[in-house]
Amino acid sequence: MDLEKLKRKLAKHEPRSLGIKNIYSVLIPLIYVDGELSLLYETRALSLSKQPGEVSFPGGMVEKGESYLEAAIRETIEELNIYSEEIEVIKKGDYFISPYNFIINSYIGFIDRELHTIEFSRDEVDSLFTVPIEFLKNNSPAIHYAEIITSTEDGFPYELIPNGKNYKWRKGKYPIYFYQYKKNIIWGLTARLTKEFIDLL
Repeated sequence: MDLEKLKRKLAKHEPRSLGIKNIYSVLIPLIYVDGELSLLYETRALSLSKQPGEVSFPGGMVEKGESYLEAAIRETIEELNIYSEEIEVIKKGDYFISPYNFIINSYIGFIDRELHTIEFSRDEVDSLFTVPIEFLKNNSPAIHYAEIITSTEDGFPYELIPNGKNYKWRKGKYPIYFYQYKKNIIWGLTARLTKEFIDLL
């Protein structure tokens, strides 16, 4: 292969995140409750195979052919049973690259709807609750850590790397946030996105 041919090959390549299997998008939804601006949270349906009963923002996997924003809006519409016209997207939020091979994008948006009129999808959502922005600004989350270590498969070729089985793998620390509001526990990635959003304010 000559240099010019190599350049033509590389010109077609769009950089991507290596090792990422799935991409998700969520909406961080703001809503007025009794005149107070609040964040809207879902408790996931108990019948779901993944993370049943956990607190989350509306969102899901980005489907082929749609943008990250389109995925966040589509999932919000499906889960809350609202119209696209009732969602005002304010800004793209932070995105999270998980050590577990996925990315979650976030968008900050306002839901122009009375909370008590939202008839959410019972297939995906068990219940809804809100937390006032002022509460979140005045109450920092608890933070705990999980350690990320490398565990190799049986038959890993240690003989091919320096120091073999004594190779010094890197370790990581994974922060896990917890908010408690009344009887609701917001933790994990949803709490992390909440904290980063509140920090922006």
